[in-house]
Amino acid sequence: MAYQAYAEQTILFNDDVQLSSCSGVQQGDPCGPALFCFAIKGLVEELQSDCTPWYLDDGVLIGDPLTVKSDLERIIDFAETSGLHLSPSKCEVYAFGGGNDEDRKSAVATIRKCIPEITRPQDLSWLGAPLLEDGVPPICEKKAKDMTSMCSRLPLLSSQQGAYILRHSLSASRVIYLLRCSPLYKQPEAPKLIDDVICNSLECIVNLTCDARFKIKATLPIKAGGLGFRLPSDLALPCYAASVASTRYLVMSLLPQDFHEGLKHSMDDLEDLVKSKCDEAGQLPSLSDQAAIDEILWSKTVRELENSSEDDFERARLRASREPLSQKWVDVLPSEQVGTLLSNQQFRVAVGLKLGARLCLPHHCVHCHHEVSSTGEHGLSCTRSQGRHYRHSTINEEIKRALIAAEVPAVREPQSLFRDDGRRPDGMTMVPWEKGKCLVWDATVVDTLAASYVEHTAKTKGAAAHRAEEAKRRKYQNLGREFLFLPLAFETLGSASEQTFDFLEELSRRLVQTSGDLRAGKFFLQRLSLCLVRGNAASVLGTMQEVEELPCAGETL
Repeated sequence: MAYQAYAEQTILFNDDVQLSSCSGVQQGDPCGPALFCFAIKGLVEELQSDCTPWYLDDGVLIGDPLTVKSDLERIIDFAETSGLHLSPSKCEVYAFGGGNDEDRKSAVATIRKCIPEITRPQDLSWLGAPLLEDGVPPICEKKAKDMTSMCSRLPLLSSQQGAYILRHSLSASRVIYLLRCSPLYKQPEAPKLIDDVICNSLECIVNLTCDARFKIKATLPIKAGGLGFRLPSDLALPCYAASVASTRYLVMSLLPQDFHEGLKHSMDDLEDLVKSKCDEAGQLPSLSDQAAIDEILWSKTVRELENSSEDDFERARLRASREPLSQKWVDVLPSEQVGTLLSNQQFRVAVGLKLGARLCLPHHCVHCHHEVSSTGEHGLSCTRSQGRHYRHSTINEEIKRALIAAEVPAVREPQSLFRDDGRRPDGMTMVPWEKGKCLVWDATVVDTLAASYVEHTAKTKGAAAHRAEEAKRRKYQNLGREFLFLPLAFETLGSASEQTFDFLEELSRRLVQTSGDLRAGKFFLQRLSLCLVRGNAASVLGTMQEVEELPCAGETL
């Protein structure tokens, strides 16, 4: 492949001018890094310093001054045969060890005889990671400053879009390399500078007051009931421990023998620290398993949140936040074209209900005159709520569309199933769903935090949905045996009955099978989750003022 690409000169065309490309690899060639490594392999093997790690064109020489000076001369001379020239402005020299300051100054002077332009940094780093612990605070300060500049532009986007970018690009993921290369857990104050940038940006994006408890919940993983804005201080230990354990033998092969004993002691201390953190949970994961260590740590945080909950409302909210439909809307890709973009108020209300933040000033509902607290929960259970009918209609329409997409024709509100009282379920399939029977479904959404349910939902997930499901069964107990009746019971904060989840999983499986898209089931659940969120937002906001009639299912909200 290399011969075919580079055996002959490449002709570059620029209007009427032709240029001959006869040195270096082609721009964007995937083989470029490998070919570059082959080109400098002989040079690297000739170097005599104690430690000579290289990453493509970035190298480090560690050794006594005279040996390092000799190796630098080899690298400079290599330009005559390779055309690869050292860049003095990017070279740095750092002296450590020695008897005193004079010895270190003399060592730097020796190197400067080779490269007079070489700079002497205040803190030694390589590829963006500090090589000494003293360099951790300055690096974190620089990262925090850069992230502040980037996050300052997020409010120019919609709240949901800004939160999506913050979560995936500008939170802990932005410094994951630093976390895996440096022991930030030893200096907890340093990564907190970056933590503060993330939390302040989140507060601006969602327009909610982020107290200490709100921040803890928001920075948990999505599957733990949080918003997924992971903090560097929380990931410092799992990231570094997994990185060190995974690269232990590779690092030992690079370092001189004199360093091996110290490395082994550091590994033992790190392993003891991880064990002490995980012993409380009765689990000892592999030191190289970052996800397992992290899960044990955040699981402990979740337990502490539950144990310190002030009332049943908080406990019910925490349980519901870990349910699938409570998680799906959080990580959805916000796109106006496909209908997954929430308005700023909808997103704000969704976050506030999920984490228990203050959404409004205490007031009286404009419909029923009931007192509404600052968390706005009354709107979810108000009998005259303006979001209830919209939420119910959109959920049924979404299920109907999914059934049709899965090649199961369905209709909404079929007639003549009951001749005695005229009751109509929400939908029915036109072909058998299973065992030769057509599926008839009727959906309902009950409030997780309603006074009549909260005592039970605080103890058991989906308790309110289970009760609503039983009520639906009694209502349609006279339905003919030729039909398969399925009550679909959801809760406002995302919980659902077991039978409802079983149906959603089966429908998701059929969507994947029919479409061939492995993400089809995930997208279906995300759309259902968004239906709940939009209905909740309309219900909460509707307690403050009369709003225009909400659109019917299928129309844009």
